[in-house]
Amino acid sequence: MGKVEIPQYTVEDFKNLLYPVFEVPKGKTIISYLGDNVLDYPEFKVVLGPHGFKAGDKDRVIRWIAASYDMGSPFIQDYPDVNQRMVMAALYVGFEIDDMRRFEIHVEKMMLGECEPVVDMIIRYCRNYNSPDYSFLVAIWQDYFRTLKQIQMGEDYNFDTIKKMREEIKSLSREFLSGNNSENIRDKLYKEIEKDSLLLRPEDVADRVESGQGITDTEVKDYNSNRIKIIGD
Repeated sequence: MGKVEIPQYTVEDFKNLLYPVFEVPKGKTIISYLGDNVLDYPEFKVVLGPHGFKAGDKDRVIRWIAASYDMGSPFIQDYPDVNQRMVMAALYVGFEIDDMRRFEIHVEKMMLGECEPVVDMIIRYCRNYNSPDYSFLVAIWQDYFRTLKQIQMGEDYNFDTIKKMREEIKSLSREFLSGNNSENIRDKLYKEIEKDSLLLRPEDVADRVESGQGITDTEVKDYNSNRIKIIGD
């Protein structure tokens, strides 16, 4: 088999990323360089060792996510096919392949959306980058299930309208994930949307507080962000 050509870019090519993850000086980690407040989300603090990754791989994973999903990444334009993009981005950030051109199994699982903590990191990164799009997705999700509930209560409905809303959710989800239509990642995104669509309702916030479940700092930030963009406060 011929040699696989690794894409060649400069730090300047990544200047439009949400986070400057390719500008980290040697000897520093992304989180130590950017500061905890920049990536102050539990998704980025997870330990990846139990999932097959080695020391230093977390930075590779974060760079891979930025290269594959951030709309400011040159990979988005140069590799419109999402599967090819993820492979080339993995090579670029330093994940290696064997003589059969195969990545290690944990890297392949990462690209297939089968490594849950990495999926969580992808969703979080896309949420931070595409915050207005995410808020719109939550709003449509609410309308969709509100309509389904009305149907269950015997109200008249327009099937074409229901179908259009469903297709719009699927289309916006694919766009939100920079073209990735992986079932695992999409299902995780839908779970997050469902959780946040409930969190937007004051009565649900009150119920969680009264039950002692409480609201996390991250949920408060997400709640305020979504509420401002959807309700227009």
